[in-house]
Amino acid sequence: MVHVDGASASPREGERMGKISLKFPAGVSDFNTIVDPTSHYAFIDRTLSMTTFLVNKGTCFLLLRPRRSGKTMFLSMIEEFLVREDCRTSSFKVDFEKMEIFLKMKRLKGEKSLSFEEEQELLRLENVWQRRGQYPVLSFSLKGSSRKETVQSAIQSVAKRYKALLYASPRLSATERKKFQRLVRGEPQYWERSLLDLTMLVQKHFDSKVVVLIDEYDAFLNFSLKSGMEEGVREFLHSLLCLGLKDNPCIEVCVVAGVTRFVKTRSLSGLNHMVVNDLVFPGSLACTFGFTQSDVMKLLDQCDETKGVCIKDLEEWYNGYRVGGQQIYNPWSVMSALKSGILKSYWTQTGSVESIIKVISARRDILSSMTKLYFLNEYVELSASVLSRSLASVCLDDMETACDIFWYTLLQTGYLSIVTQDKLSVQLGIPNKEVRIEFNNILGQLKRGTENLGKSSLKKFVENNDVSELMSELKRVLDACSCKNLTCEQSYHSLLFGILFHALHDWLVISEGESGYGFFDIGLIPPDDNISSTATVIEIKYVKKEQKEDKLLKTAQEAVQQIMTKNYSSFFTRFSHVRKVAQVGICFSGKTFRHAMKVVNIRKRKL
Repeated sequence: MVHVDGASASPREGERMGKISLKFPAGVSDFNTIVDPTSHYAFIDRTLSMTTFLVNKGTCFLLLRPRRSGKTMFLSMIEEFLVREDCRTSSFKVDFEKMEIFLKMKRLKGEKSLSFEEEQELLRLENVWQRRGQYPVLSFSLKGSSRKETVQSAIQSVAKRYKALLYASPRLSATERKKFQRLVRGEPQYWERSLLDLTMLVQKHFDSKVVVLIDEYDAFLNFSLKSGMEEGVREFLHSLLCLGLKDNPCIEVCVVAGVTRFVKTRSLSGLNHMVVNDLVFPGSLACTFGFTQSDVMKLLDQCDETKGVCIKDLEEWYNGYRVGGQQIYNPWSVMSALKSGILKSYWTQTGSVESIIKVISARRDILSSMTKLYFLNEYVELSASVLSRSLASVCLDDMETACDIFWYTLLQTGYLSIVTQDKLSVQLGIPNKEVRIEFNNILGQLKRGTENLGKSSLKKFVENNDVSELMSELKRVLDACSCKNLTCEQSYHSLLFGILFHALHDWLVISEGESGYGFFDIGLIPPDDNISSTATVIEIKYVKKEQKEDKLLKTAQEAVQQIMTKNYSSFFTRFSHVRKVAQVGICFSGKTFRHAMKVVNIRKRKL
């Protein structure tokens, strides 16, 4: 048995933690397989969480959590709990009387007196327990649905499960039997109605309402950027889900699971009736799709005695997700680490960041925030107005809204976590070491192929902080630009930030950093092994009409004075290797610009 408090020093990345004999179900998503006593898998009981979905009849839920967080297993648990005996597909039947959902109900019944809240909970549990094994269940996944045929195949496979019962059902009319047979054979038909038709046919045969469970409903949004997606799949899925789920009297309860909301305008215009449960509004499911501290301690207690398994190591690597005020571990990574005995990145290796890199490459403001998230441990703020909108009302033409959607998507996909939250906004940050390593990978990929860009032309700037050389490089780039793209201070800011981010490969390039009494435009911090120990802060100004050079120079000098007055240079005192700051003001007008500079000491040189 592991003694966590007395564990040895933290193992380094890739270092083995010791032999572990217990089986940890990383990669196993079938509930029956995990709880089967012959499998000997570690299991954290989440059966009580089913009551959230099963108390209210006729409700459709949209369950949103990051990938590999246990959604698929949770849906299979609901199926096992509700499915009728004559509809079962598994030979092993779970004994739910040994699970927390029954044990909690039994404990409450055994109490001599209950509070009002406990009485209400007992009523809910009894209500849910009475529905055990009462329903036909239609369960399918839309994983890999980048073509209509794959979606149709998913519906067809569900129909095949009921082939033996419905193919010649006397409770269906001849027309209805033919309709079902076409579904089983996958014959041409109006497939947009197939889910609706299947629920109606199954309901009529069993004379019982149907439970619908749909996993990875948004998988088609995550298709490979290289392979693309067949035209019309979005519209097809939209029609399939809207016709099949909205106001369908045949459905007892429906749970649709995925990672994030549709963000394309009108994609879910017919499904705004769904009750959304996500990381921002998790309700009673805050701890359901992740491990709490006590959960991890229980898992460690089930391990054989080892030399290196330490709760502090797991906390550093995989904890840090804040959901509903609770601190949560990444369940996939914890299980994988306990299974292999090695601390390393697991969850981040299960998905591609290609689409994230594509967005960051096109948005200077997002790239700026990413660098501050990673290098400065700052936070990004997400507007609550975006979170409260209907699923179909998001307009991506609004740049600010599009930025909020990007951060919300990173939150829902697990790359960011909530730090603080109130009614107006949510602050997001990097949760743990595993994700921080992935951020480093993302920023590295953005600079990949640009390692030598600017090294020759900016050699003197890099080595001696020769700002005149930086200005020469800027002039060369401006001469190659179209004036149509240089219309405001922001356009020059984006241009200069892009040049410096890619050219100064080993430098930290910050945009709109908060310091002193305001925000500077661009900050450049050399690596700690650089020849020069001088950082640079740049303030950008712009005048619309062509001005004489002395006017541009005067405005550039005013920009330097602004840097001094607002004490922007104080930002760089956090970097112990930086001793001087070059305060640079640049004033642009068309393709013309002038600059001014003043170098100040921020730290005395050690004797």
